[in-house]
Amino acid sequence: MSSLLNIGLSGVAANQARLSTTGHNITNVDTDGYSRQQVITVTRDPQNYGFGYLGKGVGMDGVRRMANEYVSEQLRMDTSNAKEIDIFTQQISQIDDLLASADTGIGQGISSFFNAVQTAANNPSSEPERQLVVSQAEGLIHRMEEVHTRLIQQTEGINTQITSMTNKVNELARGIADLNAAISQVYAVNQQQPNDLLDKRDEKLRELSELVRVDVYEQDDKSINVTVGMGQALVLGDQTNQLQFSRGAADPSRYEIELVTNYRTIPVTNSIVGGQLGGLVKVREEVIDPTINAVGRLAISISETFNHLHQQGMDLNNDLGRNFFTDLNHEDIQRARVFGYDTNRGKPAPDILVEVTDSSLLTDKDYELRAINPPEQFQLYDKRNGQRINASYNYIQDTTSIPTVKKLEIEADGLKITINSTLNGAAGNDKYLISPTRSAADDIDLAIETTDELALALPLRVEANQSNVGTGAVDLVDMQDIHQLDATGFDDEPIDNFSIPGKIKQPLMIRFVDETHYEILDANNPSAGPIVTEDGTVLENLEFIPGTQNKVLPEAGEPGYFGYQITLSGRPATGDTFSIDYNQDGVSDNRNGLRLAELANARTMDNQVTYQQSYSKLVERIGLRTSEARIESETDTKILQQTQALRESYAGVNMNEEAANLLRFQQAYSASARLITTAKEMFDTLLSSVGR
Repeated sequence: MSSLLNIGLSGVAANQARLSTTGHNITNVDTDGYSRQQVITVTRDPQNYGFGYLGKGVGMDGVRRMANEYVSEQLRMDTSNAKEIDIFTQQISQIDDLLASADTGIGQGISSFFNAVQTAANNPSSEPERQLVVSQAEGLIHRMEEVHTRLIQQTEGINTQITSMTNKVNELARGIADLNAAISQVYAVNQQQPNDLLDKRDEKLRELSELVRVDVYEQDDKSINVTVGMGQALVLGDQTNQLQFSRGAADPSRYEIELVTNYRTIPVTNSIVGGQLGGLVKVREEVIDPTINAVGRLAISISETFNHLHQQGMDLNNDLGRNFFTDLNHEDIQRARVFGYDTNRGKPAPDILVEVTDSSLLTDKDYELRAINPPEQFQLYDKRNGQRINASYNYIQDTTSIPTVKKLEIEADGLKITINSTLNGAAGNDKYLISPTRSAADDIDLAIETTDELALALPLRVEANQSNVGTGAVDLVDMQDIHQLDATGFDDEPIDNFSIPGKIKQPLMIRFVDETHYEILDANNPSAGPIVTEDGTVLENLEFIPGTQNKVLPEAGEPGYFGYQITLSGRPATGDTFSIDYNQDGVSDNRNGLRLAELANARTMDNQVTYQQSYSKLVERIGLRTSEARIESETDTKILQQTQALRESYAGVNMNEEAANLLRFQQAYSASARLITTAKEMFDTLLSSVGR
């Protein structure tokens, strides 16, 4: 009877625990992160009665948490991947819409502007056509500024999200550390796992993985260590380190991520992967920054190439053309392309200029200039991948100033970086961020003030004398560079031959002394004989090949360079003359307008593609990456759903199953209670028998 009673009591206790656990499962069916629990029962050791062993009922060996650690780890990984690509897709889709939109896209602005230039070239004296050029230029500028502004605003939005997410990471890390302390304390008492605390910790880990990819390492006391990035510890038992945002060391407008320990602060922006934080960093580094730079590069190319030709033209006021767009090589803009790191020790900082010398060679890169052993040794690196840039380094000593000023010129990728006063500037290991194109789309503006300043004519008129008897024909083929070049680019000072407004200093006459030779005379005084250049060269008896195109003037860099070039063809006769003079009142001349319009078809970008093609490639690249991101997001979402379903199959609460268990355990409980009643009845019968 005693054995039967004990067996019944063990059954009641076991089934009561089962019923309680089943009820716990049912009530937590909608609790995030909850894992189904199951009472582990074992058969008690039997007792030997000589004739054999009789059972002693059931025992309880704990409560099993129906979780699979491998599935939980996979769930965290898949959650990080899905959240990373999801926020990446959201961000890049905004950029795709911005660039491809007919309302904001730059491509439409480029087409409209150059169509207006072509229309004005067809009717160069028309005020409405000239006004249309100015209006469309303003429209193009507005589109570039709008794209730049929207991208900068998107970067600022990312800053805000980084701030919020780092705070959330720290909150979750603190919660995990507190749970570590509670779990290890409970486990130390009886070596039993506190299942509900483990569920809470796993759920916080899952929430943390939505923000950043984590690696988890369980310790002997059932606490865990959590690392991020390249193994930087975020949680160590019941202790935490903190993520924080900071303004960029070189560019305060962009937030970086740091891990703060008791001993130091570690930059981790470039090692953060996965989760929403990883997605934000990825889209900023891989998409937004290159897009801002690409739009800026386009602005520089349009400004530089259009200005270059516009300066070679003549406006309605008979003046040489000046910059049509803002000079994006102004010294203030050159200095604004350089950002010194706030950790630099060199005081005062060196004066660094970044000049665009060839816009066709520009890239979308940002650079890092490192002072290895100043003043002699600086090195230029790709900011993103850290690879050293193949550049030329020219160390210059200026002996004309007191004290002696030393400077270093570095040339690469269409840039010239000039470091002045290097003796009193950078210290070893100082670094400077070089962003040649980042702000150009915001810097560009119109430089002309009236439509009269639109230089659609060329400043030279070349004509054959009406009394010529030969068939010679003369043509102006290239205005070349009529403005001086110095160390910092165009200074808007015309070369000597164009130094007097409204005329050329030395109009020319080309006179054929015979059918195959000619001389070049000063048209103001042809009787003085052939022109003598500054090096003593006499421009006489120059050879002409009849029936071919002949360049007849000295080229740039040669003695006697006039700033332009003409060709003679046909078969001039002896005594024939050709004149070259200023194109006074050439209001109907459209030659420079046609040259400006033709820029739309010129391969100005990378020496391979036009402005429009370059922008189209950018739109195509972003569009393709957006499409890939959407497909990847759909795939990763499905993978996450599959892993969630797998986790539910292990740890989820099935209400049908729990309802069946509830009935089964209730019946078992009743049956066990009946055993106790039976044992009592047997005992009462025994007592009654003895009493008789």
